[in-house]
Amino acid sequence: MNETTEFSPAVLQLPYYGEISSGKCLDKSKEKSKINIPAYLNVNAKCFVLKMKGDSMQENGLFHNDLLVIEPHNTSANNCIVIATIDNVDTVIKHFEQTNDLIILSCKNPDIKPMIFDPSRIKLMGILVAQMRSY
Repeated sequence: MNETTEFSPAVLQLPYYGEISSGKCLDKSKEKSKINIPAYLNVNAKCFVLKMKGDSMQENGLFHNDLLVIEPHNTSANNCIVIATIDNVDTVIKHFEQTNDLIILSCKNPDIKPMIFDPSRIKLMGILVAQMRSY
């Protein structure tokens, strides 16, 4: 019996905005292309994709060259991984925590100190909702 089965999973095309690493400004107006995201990830069509650069977040489970699916949000609950802009200049991906009067952006890497800011200095761009890794 010679049977051919075609597997074509449903996909969602999301904008790809390039790479994210500490100290680089993310310019969402410069969409590079679209990336197909498997529909089973069940992400919002308003999401966008970034490629992780560097190893500062590997203790958080985010590795160099991972594709990160970010859902746009300007607020976050504590303990989420967020994309945040500092002073409208630097854009970072970090673990988010907000107290009554401070925002703490950190990672589990013991060599990198948490960054502590007045909330007026931080603009949240989105929250990590999915990631993809190729081996």
